[in-house]
Amino acid sequence: ALHIHDNDFTSDGHLMPYLGKFEWDEICSALKSIGYEGELTFEIFGTLSKIPNEAMFDALCFARKIGEVLIGKIG
Repeated sequence: ALHIHDNDFTSDGHLMPYLGKFEWDEICSALKSIGYEGELTFEIFGTLSKIPNEAMFDALCFARKIGEVLIGKIG
């Protein structure tokens, strides 16, 4: 599995992909070019810790969608 999260280049924020400064399209392109077929494991507690309980289900659905987008770009 590949442990992934985003950050702002100043702290290890554990943000959801696309909420920081990493270039996810470039990362996915590189993973595709090497034939990566493993799992993507999100460590996004920096994002989820800020979400109120009432919105947590929607936040997790959003995280799932982001994962689907990344997987689609990797191939």
